Amino acid sequence: MALPRFDQLCALPAYGARTVTADDLDLNGHMNAAHFITAQIRAVRSALAEVGVDEAYVTERRMGTFAAEHNIRYLGELRLGDEFSVRVRFLDRTAKTVHGAAFLVDETKGRLATVLEVVTVHVDQETRRSTPMPDDLTQAIDARIAEGEALGWTLEPRLSLRR
Repeated sequence: MALPRFDQLCALPAYGARTVTADDLDLNGHMNAAHFITAQIRAVRSALAEVGVDEAYVTERRMGTFAAEHNIRYLGELRLGDEFSVRVRFLDRTAKTVHGAAFLVDETKGRLATVLEVVTVHVDQETRRSTPMPDDLTQAIDARIAEGEALGWTLEPRLSLRR
C-alpha cells in the first residue's frame, strides 16, 4: 500500500487543526470513527469551497456536489490531547465527478492516521441530477490536481472515476 509520508503531507494545506478532547473519545479511549470522518468531510468541503463550490455557488448558480462514494483507511489511533489536522488533495476528475483524498494527520506523533477517499458528483440543484461542471470550476480543480501532482508523490487509490 503506497501512502505518502508525514513530511510529504505537510506540503498540502491544513484544514480544521485541533486537539482531541474527552468528547471525541469512545469506549476504547481513542477518537471515535465518527469524528475522524466528520473532520475529513469538513476539510473536503473547505477545499471544494476554495475552488468555487461554496455557499454562493449553491444559492446563486444552483449547482453543487453530492458525495457518491467514500473509502476510509484507519492507520493509527488518536488519543486525548493529540493534535491533528486534515490535508486535502484533488486526484482526478471527469466532466461530472471529482476524486479527492483527505489525509487526517496526527501532528503530535508526526504520522498519517487515516485516509478518506471521496468521489463527489456535480449536480444541478433544481433537477437533483448530475450535470457537467462549468469551465471556471474545471479550471480551478485542474489547477489543484496539477499542484498535487507537482508534489512528486502519488496515492494508490481505492476508488476510481474510470470504470
